[in-house]
Amino acid sequence: MVIKNTQSLARSGAQRDHTHAEQVVRWANFVKTHPRSVWIKQVGPLVDSQIIMANRFYERLSKTEGGLEKIRRLRGMGDNVTLSNDVE
Repeated sequence: MVIKNTQSLARSGAQRDHTHAEQVVRWANFVKTHPRSVWIKQVGPLVDSQIIMANRFYERLSKTEGGLEKIRRLRGMGDNVTLSNDVE
């Protein structure tokens, strides 16, 4: 897409935001009107791929100079957050 001026940029951004908002509403309606067993098949692979990519990122980062310290700091950002798998 070629953007010739800032007005075009603003319109393209607004269109993207509008389209995204419509998609969010469609997905929410789909989730509301279908059992979890149906929609989890669609969202499960996406979530799994995000976890895989995050793990690959951490693996690469850990091999760089100062990488382990960066990972410790990143993980420390969520010290006040309890995840369900953190509860014993």
